[in-house]
This record gives sequence, C-alpha cells and structure tokens, in this order.
Amino acid sequence: IHLSPIYEQPEEILIQEDQEKIFMQIINDLPQRAKEAFILYTIDGYSRKEIAQILGISSNAVEKLIKRATIKVEEELEKRGF
Repeated sequence: IHLSPIYEQPEEILIQEDQEKIFMQIINDLPQRAKEAFILYTIDGYSRKEIAQILGISSNAVEKLIKRATIKVEEELEKRGF
C-alpha cells in the first residue's frame, strides 16, 4: 500500500503550510503598489512591461517596486529564520 505524502508525513505538511502563511503575511505587509507588482511578477508570472500597463506606471517604476519588495521579503524571511 502506498499512502500519499499527506498521510506519511503530516508534520512536514503543517510546517509547509505555516511557511506559506508567513510568506503571504510578509507579502501582505508590503506597501500596496509594491505588493501588486511583486504578486503580478513572482506569483502570476507577468512581465515587467505587462505589469507597467496593468498598473499604469513605467517599466522602470515596476522594476524598482519589484526590487524593493524582493529585498523586503528576503529580509523578513531571514529575520524569521528562513
């Protein structure tokens, strides 16, 4: 009998769920525009040019928002031991 991973290692699933919650909390704490750009880029897979069109800002502004958001997310993850 082969059990699915959820039944084999429930503690690992709980840890992963906690990590996802922390990651989403960090993202939600970003300034609104940075959060929008970061989600559109890293999660939804839009290009910087597409994000610029969606948000009505320049590609350079999108790049800066994504860079700042990424740095902030990395700093927060590091603070929390990830």
